[in-house]
Amino acid sequence: MTEAELEHHIRRSCDRLGLYRFHVGNPRQAECPGGWPDDVIIGDRGVLIRENKSPAGTLTPVQRWIGKRMLDAGLDWAVWTPADAWSGLIDAQLAAVAWAP
Repeated sequence: MTEAELEHHIRRSCDRLGLYRFHVGNPRQAECPGGWPDDVIIGDRGVLIRENKSPAGTLTPVQRWIGKRMLDAGLDWAVWTPADAWSGLIDAQLAAVAWAP
């Protein structure tokens, strides 16, 4: 699974669960600082901030720095990979913040 396929999986799951999602496709076009996470996902029960990586992908030093700052601030930041899609982790985390019935 490529990073684009992972992003497609996340988009479909967010749509299915009715989650609000902001995805930074190209940080320069979105006028985001370098290293900004790929997704900010908002549900009734919380907010997820996620960096998406292919199996061969690695975090840049700036991505690690931003992630640490977000975690230190108490935000729910993490990295998702295709293994997280296959294991069901992504769908479980999305369901956990989804809108309450």
